Amino acid sequence: MVITPQRTSLRPLVRPDYLPAGHSRNPKTDTPDLVSQSDAIRLVTLTTQPTDAELVGRVVARDQTSLREIYDRFGGAVMAVAQRVLRNPTLAEDVVQETFVSFWNSPDGFDPARGSLKTYLLTIAHRRAVDVVRSEESRARREQIPPDPDYSRVEEDVMTKVSSETVRQALNGLDENERRAIVMAYFGGLTYVEVAKELGAPEGTVKSRIRAGMRKLAVNLQGVDL
Repeated sequence: MVITPQRTSLRPLVRPDYLPAGHSRNPKTDTPDLVSQSDAIRLVTLTTQPTDAELVGRVVARDQTSLREIYDRFGGAVMAVAQRVLRNPTLAEDVVQETFVSFWNSPDGFDPARGSLKTYLLTIAHRRAVDVVRSEESRARREQIPPDPDYSRVEEDVMTKVSSETVRQALNGLDENERRAIVMAYFGGLTYVEVAKELGAPEGTVKSRIRAGMRKLAVNLQGVDL
């Protein structure tokens, strides 16, 4: 199944010919109690947009339109995670496709008590991206660094056990710069370049902070049953 993001357009909700008698069509003289077009659009969007839980329920009922809406909502973040791990747009797109197909096939696997739908999809994408890297034995070459067993172990643990209170406490114990970089990259779905821009730091510095923070997590979580 090929998922094609839907794009919808909202027609103006407030038009001059809809004004009641006695009201001017000149924006300078219109009465202030009229709702502006932008406010009306925002209001309609807020009141009609389904929640994540509602969309998941519809996917369980096999509604493909809801799956496309979930894709529109989170596809960008899922792509960012896949691209960050794989460094290959084609492979990353495959992982994105597999992630949403997997969710479509097993929507009951999502448990809202363990985290948000976004985190759940990012976790699936991360696992699949890591599997691709391992199968091609190319991750170390892409990052041009020697394999780090502790780093790899804790990276997967953090992504798969994001709801664990132990992991959250360990994250809070990190240096603020390290914690923010890790949270943005792993749970926010941002690329290293995007994280660097958000933090106002060089990309190399961001990578160093993430690796340093992940090594600390590996030590803090050593022997802990997540």
